[in-house]
Amino acid sequence: MKSFIISLGQQFLIDMLRVEGVSLAGLSPSDMQGKLTDGNVYIRSEITGGGGIVNLIESGTLEKIGTSSFNGQKLPAGVKMAVERIRLGFCELEDNDTNKSAKPAGQAYTNKYSTVAAKLRAAHFILTKGGKKILEIPVSQFLTLDSCEGMIAEHDCYDLQAFRYLKGDELLEIQLSFPPEVQWPAGKKYFASVELLGPRAQA
Repeated sequence: MKSFIISLGQQFLIDMLRVEGVSLAGLSPSDMQGKLTDGNVYIRSEITGGGGIVNLIESGTLEKIGTSSFNGQKLPAGVKMAVERIRLGFCELEDNDTNKSAKPAGQAYTNKYSTVAAKLRAAHFILTKGGKKILEIPVSQFLTLDSCEGMIAEHDCYDLQAFRYLKGDELLEIQLSFPPEVQWPAGKKYFASVELLGPRAQA
């Protein structure tokens, strides 16, 4: 259990708010905790046959429980978020699998190295805000060993070495970039799930 009142991610977010001129003077630790909340934004999308660069969120993306917490390519207006960790998972199934009718929300995602197809392990995860790439990491870095145990989204996430700061008025891109030689076999469907986790504030 965490024993400190303000986490490193929360302190980073507080510092970024101060840089932007948001006044936090006079707030007690209790008030500060009330201002900051847990942030978790996610997108689940089919990526079958995309090849090259696959955009996971687009201008037409709609918020829908189990599928997306994005409306379009931005966080909600006024939201500030410090991304501390990212969870990335995949699903591969046969095209004639009856589960395909459930679309992204109904799939069973995994980030175990041994169960993620080589073509997916070869990709890069890219996060862009305001037209500027702020993160590019090989997908293989997000994958866990089969022996990984613990709570989902705590022990099976990639912890960023440098937090990323997102704001509700910035255009975001969440992408997977595949090598040109990657071939998508017939009769298969692939889905990806991305979760961005960290503290958020409504400012």
